[in-house]
Amino acid sequence: MSQTGLFPLRAWLESNIEVVAKDKKEQVLEQLPLTLDSPDLQSYCNQLMDEFRENRVYSTDLLSLEFRYKQAA
Repeated sequence: MSQTGLFPLRAWLESNIEVVAKDKKEQVLEQLPLTLDSPDLQSYCNQLMDEFRENRVYSTDLLSLEFRYKQAA
């Protein structure tokens, strides 16, 4: 399937899924929109982890990132 054929799936994922950063107590620290501009999912995840290592400061020694459905407005 061509990249063009996957566009509806990508659009749906980006409008319904978000990336959430949580501390060790499972408190949400930040929510980011899903943006699938990377060549593959592993590259995207590595880019996200680098972003949090280099450009974020939280007062926690453990940070987890996860994908989840966006909460209804």
